[in-house]
Order: sequence, then C-alpha cells, then structure tokens
Amino acid sequence: MIGVGLGYGIRQNDWEDILTIFHAEKPVSIVEFGAGISTVLFYDYGLHLVCFESIQRWINEVHAMRPEIIIEKWDNRNIPVKWKSQSFDIAFIDGVAPRDSQILTAKQLTDKIIIHDGFHAGPWKIAKFVDDQDILDDWNEVLVDYSMPNRKEIRYFKNDRNKTHFGNGAISTYDWAGMRWAINTYHIKSVLEFGVGHSTVMFCKNGLKVDSLETREKWADKVFDIVDQSGKHCLRIYLWNNKELSLNIQSLLDYYDLCFIDGQEPRDHQFEIAVQKTDLILVHDGYRDHEKMLIEKYLNGWYEITIEGRCRLYERKR
Repeated sequence: MIGVGLGYGIRQNDWEDILTIFHAEKPVSIVEFGAGISTVLFYDYGLHLVCFESIQRWINEVHAMRPEIIIEKWDNRNIPVKWKSQSFDIAFIDGVAPRDSQILTAKQLTDKIIIHDGFHAGPWKIAKFVDDQDILDDWNEVLVDYSMPNRKEIRYFKNDRNKTHFGNGAISTYDWAGMRWAINTYHIKSVLEFGVGHSTVMFCKNGLKVDSLETREKWADKVFDIVDQSGKHCLRIYLWNNKELSLNIQSLLDYYDLCFIDGQEPRDHQFEIAVQKTDLILVHDGYRDHEKMLIEKYLNGWYEITIEGRCRLYERKR
C-alpha cells in the first residue's frame, strides 16, 4: 500500500486506475477532499491542487513531505467562502465519513468526480450511499478498465452538460465487472446487442464485433460519435421498431457468441430474437419483475451463471 501512516492510503493499483482517468481527461487542476499520499502524488504529477482536510494530523503529515501544498482545514460540511467561486477540472473524494458534503461540494466545483473506496459496503457504506441516495443520479458513471478487477476501489462520475445522457439505467461499473468476466471467460468475439449505450462503447473498446439494434436514432448517433475510429470498423447499428426485423436486417445478422438484452421496453421480441441468435445471453436489469417473467418464459431450461452486477447470464443447455 502506498502511504503507510496516512490513513488507509491508496494502493498501487488504485493509482494506476486514477492515471487511466487522467490520461483520458488530461486535467490541469484538482480539488481533493481528504489529505494523504494521494495529495503528494497529485502534486508530483504536476496538477494545480487544493485539498480540504478535517484532521490536523493528516495535514501535518502531508506538509512534512510537501510543505508548499495548499491544504485548507474544514469541518467536513462547508468549504471556505473564497473557494466557492472556483472551478477545477476534476475532484477526488477520499475524506473521512460521512462524505455527502464532500460530494455535494465537489459537484459545485467540477464536472468530474473520482471516488476512492467507492465499492465499500462496510462501516462507511460508501457504495450504498452513492448508489441509493441519488446523490449522483444526474451524472454518468464512467466505466473504468481496472488494472486489478479483483481489487477495484475507484469509481468515476462525469456531468456531461453538453451531451445526451444514456439515462440512469445505463450500465454501471458493477455491471461491467460481471460483463467483462463473461467476455473473458467465454472468449467472446461477437455480440448482438439490443439497445446502444455505454455497453456499446465498452464492447468496441475491448475489440468485439458488435451489431446493435436500437429504436432511437439520437442514441445511435451519439454512440457512433463516441466510439473511436478503430471501434467504428467493428460496429454496425440498425434502427428497428422493437417489434420485428426487416428482411434486410435479418439477412445481415449472424450467429453470435453473446446477445446482450438492454433495449427499450417491452423486451419480449428482444428475447425472441436472442434465443435464435446465440447460446449465451446477458440480460441487463435481470432482477426486475418483468425481466424475471421473460427469463422464465424464454430461458427456461438454460443454465444461469452467477455474475457481479445487475446482469444475469444464461447459457443454453447442450
């Protein structure tokens, strides 16, 4: 662990995950809640840094290493007035619990927030707080390709003011962990997807051949704009009415390693097509009542493989 003596500190893999975000976003400034070895790392990385800390001991320990770092003592509720009009490229949340004021304050100062310990369900209940309290429901959670998926700690959220959001039902980092496990375990190379979104971007980013069926042209255009140039060569998006496939689309579809069901409601026809096109099906929101009914109707007799997140994975019995 990096930074013994400074609280729980951040591990090497946490720092690598943070660097992945930095390389993508290229921040110049950062506001941090909770001083520690991360404060030193941010400063040494060359970021313009302001840190808010409520415990004098951590302030002293960081200043012993880098006395020039700006660290403001605060009460974990209200930052000094002089900082309220400032803006930063990104925020890092790692202060003492509770963290609601840290996140709410960060939302006023930046459009990008990284949360350390974002998956913890222990005494601090950070994961439950973030997921259940709607504090970031109006922001998009950005999926991170973790350096060590079995030791992930970092969650990343963005407020893309100038972009159309995919909605609160979009796949989360939890969901992607299970999805990526399925991709790696079953050596998935091709996907038929119902409903474009973050999943499309991540499938393409991981080198999969993706055919997507989408009902909303706006979302299809948005995804195609986001996917990088290499991914565009592997992506085909077809507009359909969520009821029946045109003969033209039917002639273009293949048999796939995986079908991912996450399209517009109702999803009955998505299930009907999926069982004809693959031996492996991922159902997003598979624990909702309506999806449970469809699973019972169309996937009765398939094996269920338990995975992380809100997806349910089914394999056809051979």
